[in-house]
Amino acid sequence: MKKKTLQMRRLRSEEIGIFRMMMMNMLNNSPDPYATIMYPIDVGPFVRLIDEFRKTGKSISLHAIYNKMLSIVISENPIANQIVFGNKVYQKEGVHIANGFLLPGNNEVLAHLIMENCQLKSLETIQREFKRKMVSKAREYSTPPKKINVQIMGLMIRLGITKLIGGKKLFEMGFERGLVSNIIFLNHTFKKPSTFLFIKPVIGNVPVRIHAHSPIPHLFLENGHVKEKHIALFSMTVDHRVGHGLHMQEIGESLQKIAAEPEKFLL
Repeated sequence: MKKKTLQMRRLRSEEIGIFRMMMMNMLNNSPDPYATIMYPIDVGPFVRLIDEFRKTGKSISLHAIYNKMLSIVISENPIANQIVFGNKVYQKEGVHIANGFLLPGNNEVLAHLIMENCQLKSLETIQREFKRKMVSKAREYSTPPKKINVQIMGLMIRLGITKLIGGKKLFEMGFERGLVSNIIFLNHTFKKPSTFLFIKPVIGNVPVRIHAHSPIPHLFLENGHVKEKHIALFSMTVDHRVGHGLHMQEIGESLQKIAAEPEKFLL
């Protein structure tokens, strides 16, 4: 199996820009440099696309659709694929999304399945890959880690020993083991619609975190008539040291564009 390696390029100060550098300096010691924006997405076109696949005997999930859509959006907005270590900004090559998946069983493990460059793959390939990785990860976590290992890691974190390794090196180690990405995507469609609209980012050095909430019916007034649509709320949390409101607006426009005509961009 080919070893995963972290590919990213350090940006020069001219590429970052003077105003972004000022923002990074202002927020350097902030415990909370994050901001969240909500994007309502009409899932009707996605449902129709899934139905078309079903007619041909194929099964495509919203999860596969979301992964490809988000990969295209990130490719169109490369600032969403940047990451900060200290006062340095890196542009990550390729799109790698860590999908949060709640493993079945009593261990309550929320594992991360790394999906790579879905913008270059078909929906069928993404679907097969996700299922394969899900089975593999469930097998990997079927046995809980040894308690002594958890205690040692906790002691290293509390004593600050992990800081001696360096944030960039720690991220690289986690990335190579398929444990972390600078883009985290959680899809809340396990059993019922989410009852929350925001999750606090708790993993350091993650400039973009996306939550796709289960589609729920909303009423809209169009041309004097009340219509019901199923809307999925996408909440996107961004590190202000990387992006600001204008970047978030551009990301939202890319999302809306693809969601309106998924067969044009996803097939």
